[in-house]
Amino acid sequence: MNSLKCKPLNGLSLGLVISVSIIMFSSISLMNVSANVDTRYKIKIYVSGYDGESPIIVNLFDLNYTLLYNQTYVGSQIEFPVNDSGEYIVALIYKKVPYVKQVTISNNETVLNFTVYEVIDNDSSIDIPVHHVVINPQGSYLEVMEVVFLRNVGDKAVINGTKIRMYLPPEYRKFNSDIMSCCLENTEWGFIFNLMGNLLPGEAYRVTYTYEIPVSGDAYPFEVEVPYNTEYLLLAVSYGYETENPVNINYRGEIEVENGKYVLFEGHNITKNEQIGLMIKGIGSKNAWVLPLLVVATSGAIIGFSVWSVFRKKPTLEELESKKEELMSRLDELEDRFKKGELDEEEYFRLRIRYKKKVIKVLKKIERLKAMEEKMGGRTGVDG
Repeated sequence: MNSLKCKPLNGLSLGLVISVSIIMFSSISLMNVSANVDTRYKIKIYVSGYDGESPIIVNLFDLNYTLLYNQTYVGSQIEFPVNDSGEYIVALIYKKVPYVKQVTISNNETVLNFTVYEVIDNDSSIDIPVHHVVINPQGSYLEVMEVVFLRNVGDKAVINGTKIRMYLPPEYRKFNSDIMSCCLENTEWGFIFNLMGNLLPGEAYRVTYTYEIPVSGDAYPFEVEVPYNTEYLLLAVSYGYETENPVNINYRGEIEVENGKYVLFEGHNITKNEQIGLMIKGIGSKNAWVLPLLVVATSGAIIGFSVWSVFRKKPTLEELESKKEELMSRLDELEDRFKKGELDEEEYFRLRIRYKKKVIKVLKKIERLKAMEEKMGGRTGVDG
């Protein structure tokens, strides 16, 4: 199985997404750096995949996402001056898709290579390389968690807002997911959501969701349709229940995890719109326990498992704020050491980039946690 490049929002931080969106959809008055300015530094960009006629918007940001340069070009070779050395973010926008690179300017000429793609706004090139289904009977209902990786196997970029469909058992209820509610539509057969960000060829986008299925008797035939061609599907059922009549999946074995044991079934190369299924018996006769999130590391076959509870300790807002302050202090210390001559320019830039990336990661977690607390009424932790 190929390794996944999973990059929600194309790996951009929230600040840069906002900045790029402003450039794409708003009128900006910006004093561009003149091509005639005598500067020590310049950036050369070579663009492959260019169609020969479409405009390319070139933007230069500092690491605080302040827009420093904005110009539209037509052509596959672009050159523009930069006043000072340092760290920058270069963002090209081609056919409404941003392509972003962080760069350190220390030489007179810095060369960047970008590959751009044609775009589509449908799901025709989407497949599923990995799909996990975890079922935990809870007496009168089944508690189900699914983790799905959606991959672009085409040669064009699937653009932001493309509608993606997922199927669920018809009796499902109490649906919850990591998809923003504004981009999600529940249906009788499952749900549709708008892709958050652009999906370049080879990239994958992860979706996690949970739901319940009411069970009136002692048995339930779990069946669900596969929305896209699926390379690998793992279905795990809490140990101690009878399972029979698997459809498009085969018994794989058992695995013992922190909170108990699972029986595993797996399927390979399942065709779009086929069903997977399993009869689960003895549902009302066992004690329920905490539903864990099962993550499978695979390379054609299972090579390992790791499991953690959804109730594991997560960093609080106070802890994240403390971490942010710690990283900012390290940046200040780095600045002092550089000014005192204790670090050369190359080492200074290398460490600064490392700490800046960590700060951005913590800030994203803080933003997510604040949004979750507002939406869910005071939840105090966030996944890493």
